[in-house]
Amino acid sequence: VVEAITKIVRRFPSCPIKGVFHSAAVLHDALIESLDESLSTKVLKPRVNGTLNLHFATFHNKLDFFVCYSSISSFIGNASQCNYAAANSFLETFCHYRRNLGLAGQSINWGPLNLGLLLNKDHFQRFLEAKGLMTMGVHEVHKTLKSVC
Repeated sequence: VVEAITKIVRRFPSCPIKGVFHSAAVLHDALIESLDESLSTKVLKPRVNGTLNLHFATFHNKLDFFVCYSSISSFIGNASQCNYAAANSFLETFCHYRRNLGLAGQSINWGPLNLGLLLNKDHFQRFLEAKGLMTMGVHEVHKTLKSVC
């Protein structure tokens, strides 16, 4: 990540980096008694290491925003997503840590989104909507981001 940031700064010297969006995610659902270290690491690593890498790579930049895409699953997830819930809880806690340092830090607890992992999975979206979790489309995500950024 440091190398990528360095290349961006070199290539666009008159355009300082003003913000970061972190949205890496891996799912591997399993009940806690079925999880081993490798399955936990598989899910935690993209969120935890990604956040830390972006934090250290941009620490000396004056960022207007440092946004982590978390998930509603951090507080109302299902029993088989404890590793994913833990990864999202880390994002939220780390954003609080950044704000305590006087740095930008915002975590957004998205609900189900019709992109990425859920893109066009109509049967799963209908299941979630039956549980009261309405799926957001890309246009709704953009509208929400414009209102908060």
